[in-house]
Amino acid sequence: MTRLVVLGAKGFIGRALCARAKSEALAVLAFGSADHDLLDASTWEGLSAALHPSDTVVMLAALTPRRGRDPATLGKNVCMARTVCRALEEAGCQHVVYVSSDAVYGYSDAPVSESSPTAWNSLYATMHLVRESMFAKSCGDRLLVVRPTQIYGTGEPHDSYGPNRMLKQALARGEIEIFGYGEEFRDHISIDDFVDVIMALLARRTTGILNVVSGYSVRFAEIATMIQRLAAPGCVVRNERRAVPITHRHFDVTQLRRAVAGFAPLPLESGVKRLFENETVTTTTRKMGSPVAPRDKS
Repeated sequence: MTRLVVLGAKGFIGRALCARAKSEALAVLAFGSADHDLLDASTWEGLSAALHPSDTVVMLAALTPRRGRDPATLGKNVCMARTVCRALEEAGCQHVVYVSSDAVYGYSDAPVSESSPTAWNSLYATMHLVRESMFAKSCGDRLLVVRPTQIYGTGEPHDSYGPNRMLKQALARGEIEIFGYGEEFRDHISIDDFVDVIMALLARRTTGILNVVSGYSVRFAEIATMIQRLAAPGCVVRNERRAVPITHRHFDVTQLRRAVAGFAPLPLESGVKRLFENETVTTTTRKMGSPVAPRDKS
């Protein structure tokens, strides 16, 4: 890898990936929406001119469900992919990584593997499946599609149901909201582990499809209990009315362990403790009036 190009470099994953690559003395070209507006179809020309055939490109840029769950948002995400694919077809970069999501799989009691059937069960899943197909057509055997489970860690902005949201609730209000009794099993991976895996895959120029997960699923109720023990005395767990059926997700990590030898993810309880410590320091710093960098909303 002569140079790493990150599209969506100002987001949660992008910032962490760029920081890691720079710490390892890799040449990094970090692009955010201010550099190349991927919603502008003509942007492909400027992006293509900036790319080299020897580049490794990681595509992270996307509008998340927080920005919209409607057909208009789906259309914008497809437009962004079309812009990037056209640039990649022109530039012919040696390795392309598209970061998708495990949302493309349906829910089942059976462990999910890379060969599990996908499901068009939401516009978000549809968006990723469409974009995966677009990148596959444009990049062929130079493409790696990674499908991560929910990623948690300091600075995560999406407020998805999981460790980050629960911790914010505990610190701000002294209570944690869970749906029903938190019966669902889910896998969560820390941002540090996710970046470790991506860097290993980039170094090996891995291609194909790979689920990037911890391999350990726990109930949301257990996550709430972990945070409750760390938070201030009196923190309570509130059971909210469930609006959707109970579903579970477990993963078969055989392919991941083959691709990344020695993969040993941080246990969720250790990750939650680290997250709590970082959030507590950040909160204390703000109360003392020290400047804190504003959170990027890309």
